[in-house]
Amino acid sequence: SGAGPNSAALATGTGGILAINAADGSVKWETKINTLVFGGATVANDVVFTNSLDGFLRAFNTDTGAELWNYEAGSGFNAPPAIAGDMVFVGAGFVKLRAERSAPGITGQGDAPQVSKFIAFKIAETEPGAP
Repeated sequence: SGAGPNSAALATGTGGILAINAADGSVKWETKINTLVFGGATVANDVVFTNSLDGFLRAFNTDTGAELWNYEAGSGFNAPPAIAGDMVFVGAGFVKLRAERSAPGITGQGDAPQVSKFIAFKIAETEPGAP
């Protein structure tokens, strides 16, 4: 698009994720996210991980699309999470756009300066039937 980090297109864009039924191509579920989702999606243990320009890594249930968990980094994400064994790895370093922005052209990095980070999380197993 040619849009840079201070572009109104980045500041006001929204996104989401959806699951498609592989058997017939129908949409199984769709979850809207109030920012652009440039991070792609990665699946492990029935959880979809994705991240976005608002600096959040989010985890969603693969069956329902319900958000299970989130983590806010000091910078925005624009690369997909990676999974190795029982670890999820993400790199944050893009300009963080506020989720609460309401007018075109309003961008920012929250209240803190942009900081590049490499973040790792351990995937914990839950008891059968636990959320």
